[in-house]
Amino acid sequence: SIQNHGFVILPKLFHQPHQIRTIQKWSGAILDDFDRATRILKERDNVDILNPGLGSDPLSYREMAMREDFRVDLRDGPAMREVRESLILNGGESERDALDELGYRCLDGGSGGAMPTIIDAKNKDGSCSSSSNKKKHHSLRFNPFVLEIIRKLQNPSSSQPLYKGNFGRWNFSGSGPNGSPQPVRVGQIGSVISLPGAADQCIHADTPHIFEMHDCLPCHYANL
Repeated sequence: SIQNHGFVILPKLFHQPHQIRTIQKWSGAILDDFDRATRILKERDNVDILNPGLGSDPLSYREMAMREDFRVDLRDGPAMREVRESLILNGGESERDALDELGYRCLDGGSGGAMPTIIDAKNKDGSCSSSSNKKKHHSLRFNPFVLEIIRKLQNPSSSQPLYKGNFGRWNFSGSGPNGSPQPVRVGQIGSVISLPGAADQCIHADTPHIFEMHDCLPCHYANL
C-alpha cells in the first residue's frame, strides 16, 4: 500500500490498555502546551491562533508551525518534554530496554531531548523476532510491527548486488558494504492539533525530494 499509494492504515495498532493510558498522558501534555503556546503568542506577539485574521499573522516557530487556520503542528513544549523524559515503561523499563528486548540497539546513546533516535538491528539480517517478546512495553515510538515495516520499506531487496560499491558504510565504525539494512532514525513524538472549523489542508510535502529526475526510489521518510 505504501509503495503504490504512499500511505497505509494499520487498524487497532494502539489498542492495549497500557498503550491507551500512554496516549492519554501524551494528549494531556500536548493540550497543555498548546494552551500555553496560544497564550504566549497572543500576549507577546499579538498572534491570535484561536481567532485567525485578528492581530498579527502567525509564523513558524521551533515548537509549533501553522498548517491551516485552526490547525497547528505542535512538536515540543515543557509538558511534552516532561512526559518524554519521565515516561517509564512497565516494570521500570526505559525505551532503551524496549529496543533491546525487540532485538535493536541504540546507536546514539539514548532518546532524550527532541532529536531522533538512531537504531539498528542486532541480527545480521536486520530482522527482529517481536513474537518472542514476553514483556509488554508501553513505547509508542518503538512499536515492533511499525519498526519492521519501516525497515523493510526503506531497505528493499534487489537482485543486483549494488551494495558492494557502497564504501561509505565503513565510516563511523560502520559494518562495511555487506548489504545489511541500514540504521533507521526514529523521530520524537509530536502532534497535529485540529480545532473545529479547521480548513482542509492543502497538498504539501514535509521535505523536498532527494532526487527530482527519478520516480522509483524507495521511501526514505514516513510519518505515523
